Amino acid sequence: MKLRRLALLILVSQFFDASLVQPSRAQPSSEMQVYIEITDWFGRLIESVNQLASLVDKHRLVSYATNLGNSFEAMIKDKREIALLLKQTPVNNSEVEFVASRLELNVKLAKQRLSAVSLQLKLQDEIKGSQLANDLSAVFFERKGWMTELRERIRRGSTAGFVELAEKAEVSAKALDQANTQLTKFITAIRRS
Repeated sequence: MKLRRLALLILVSQFFDASLVQPSRAQPSSEMQVYIEITDWFGRLIESVNQLASLVDKHRLVSYATNLGNSFEAMIKDKREIALLLKQTPVNNSEVEFVASRLELNVKLAKQRLSAVSLQLKLQDEIKGSQLANDLSAVFFERKGWMTELRERIRRGSTAGFVELAEKAEVSAKALDQANTQLTKFITAIRRS
């Protein structure tokens, strides 16, 4: 049923002004902002967990949320590994490139898993979760993001600024870790409800 609602929303939004279907909102300006929004979203879900638990299949929701947590943990690990690799002298570009490719795959997987979690929720939360899943992917692969900057520097053979990129990777990992912590609290709350 929820899949039909989402399909209908997508279909309608293709033919009509999206502002008629859902309220307009500003697109997030950075990866950090998306992680903050994800953290806040799970916080709001925790506050309404008793109501939510009576409306959803708890076991399926816990399973999907646990899978999402595994994706977040893989992304955090990859970001920290990139930060460590960028601090080494000399930087092994092929190793950085390998971990960056793995991170990109984990971001795509996290987007799918966040969408799967949101499909288990009531419509308003489902829409917000789907938006966050799209935002997660969009800001990560945007042209001005730190990953794009890293890829361009590796392609050019430039090692200048790798320390700053390592710091950005660490900050990104910390912000995602906060979102993952809130997700873990959400899973615990659902299990207890």
